[in-house]
Amino acid sequence: MPGSGILVQEGTHHLPYVQQFYSDGTAFLGPLLMDPKELRIGNRIRANGRIVEVMAIDSPEEDDIEVRSLEGLIVKAKLSHLDIQPILLTEEIAQTCCGFMDGYMQFMTRQEQLYFKLQDAHVVLLNSKREPMIHFWEIKTLHGLQNLYFAITRQEMKISFIASD
Repeated sequence: MPGSGILVQEGTHHLPYVQQFYSDGTAFLGPLLMDPKELRIGNRIRANGRIVEVMAIDSPEEDDIEVRSLEGLIVKAKLSHLDIQPILLTEEIAQTCCGFMDGYMQFMTRQEQLYFKLQDAHVVLLNSKREPMIHFWEIKTLHGLQNLYFAITRQEMKISFIASD
């Protein structure tokens, strides 16, 4: 996928990076950082290099988060004590974890059938005829797609992960 990849950090941690732009328009590859305020219960992220599900979030002032690993281990810690990172939304993640088939994810709202498509490292919302309606340029992560899906459908998105992350 153009403009994205994995930058290997010290140890076993991986930090996704994406093409970003300076104010003068010059492109550069920079880390895809995550604002903990974007998190909702049920979001999938990386914590200390492992894929986890957010189980509980205390107020931003408290800085507490509870996460569950794919193996079922529950950890409650301060956000500042966990190395949390987003999961970059790649074609592979979209297909294996989010139910994308042939490049599209089909879903229903109360009114109509819609689709998501991953295009040039961002998400596009398509109508029932698969015509583009809205480009979500800022959606580049799995938790971002989960939050968008919830905002549109008012339902949690089903995510499938194999235990070996």
